[in-house]
Amino acid sequence: MKSFSKPVDVMNLMHRYIADAYRDLPAKEKGIIQFCLYDCGEPINCFFAADGETMSFAEGISESWEVKLEASFSDWLKLANKKLNPVLGVFTRRLKFSGDTSYFKKLIPNDLYKVNLDPFTDRVTDFERKPQQEWKRPGKVLIIDSSPRNEKGYTKLYSDFIESSLREKEVEVNHILLSNYKIDRCLGCLQCWLRKEGECILKDDVAHIYEMYEEADLIIYAFPLYAYGVPGLLKDFIDRGVMRQYPYFEKGVSEIRHPRRAKADKGMVVFSICGFPSFSQFDSVRSFFRLYSHSSHMPLIAEIYRPGAIFLVQNPFNYEKMTRFLKTLRLAVHEIVDQGRIESKTKRRLKIGLDEKSFLQSTNKYWDNLYKAKEVNY
Repeated sequence: MKSFSKPVDVMNLMHRYIADAYRDLPAKEKGIIQFCLYDCGEPINCFFAADGETMSFAEGISESWEVKLEASFSDWLKLANKKLNPVLGVFTRRLKFSGDTSYFKKLIPNDLYKVNLDPFTDRVTDFERKPQQEWKRPGKVLIIDSSPRNEKGYTKLYSDFIESSLREKEVEVNHILLSNYKIDRCLGCLQCWLRKEGECILKDDVAHIYEMYEEADLIIYAFPLYAYGVPGLLKDFIDRGVMRQYPYFEKGVSEIRHPRRAKADKGMVVFSICGFPSFSQFDSVRSFFRLYSHSSHMPLIAEIYRPGAIFLVQNPFNYEKMTRFLKTLRLAVHEIVDQGRIESKTKRRLKIGLDEKSFLQSTNKYWDNLYKAKEVNY
């Protein structure tokens, strides 16, 4: 069970960082640094002992030492973090040194955080920065339909149309229904980072799906909006993607992120539908995928959101709007394939609005019919 650190735990952890850096020094001094600290009136006595090869940590008072520091635990942390000048600390009596203070520099290296990231680094690519300029027509597209309703869902109706539009451009399409696969929830154990080298300990279908993922040049996420976000099925799949990354951190285009294990340029498209009539329903999803695309090193090529998706299909008076939307959706898919973006004019035409009054009347009538008939195959 996890617990919050106590001052002596912090000192032990600090020692581990210092010991790692000490081990890499070309010439190692021997000596002992004694700490006599206090926190909330409680004493914290411990010392670091260097023998010329390794550095150890022990609680208590050493029989001998080269240098001793007496201070509050808070001031020692400020000193160690270079937030407190040692001369000022002595002058203000916040720090009291005894012995040879040069041993702090002899035994505690300046660079405690040196890590060779060369084998793992995953620098920002030109494709990430300027995907339209670097765009190459995708050879293979993976559509991930994440509707828990599978074939019965309206997402499948629309994603099938997207697939047919892609095939019109002679693109190879792999269209999968995520609900057909066994996807366990991520345990957050990070075995895939620390022991398994990218292999998850859970034995399900996720590794196979990510094989298809890596083979594709463009990923299209198609899903219904669930409680203003992605369905749990899709979130479970995305969470498991941690195995595709290394545990290290580095700066990306705009945020800090993890380097990938498999490095290849690919783009991302988001297509989502919902029952409500307003585009604002997708605000949370927009924010989520902009962060997710960055952490995945995949520029967000296009976002297509269709509010009132059922209403568009089920209301006979919306037939013309529906056909106009599908015609524009086909054009948008073609532009994505050819240009890596949707033209501004096409984006505007995709945003077909729905009359609120008409929506309320006809949709409530539609659901009232289903409610009275107890019909669940809507």
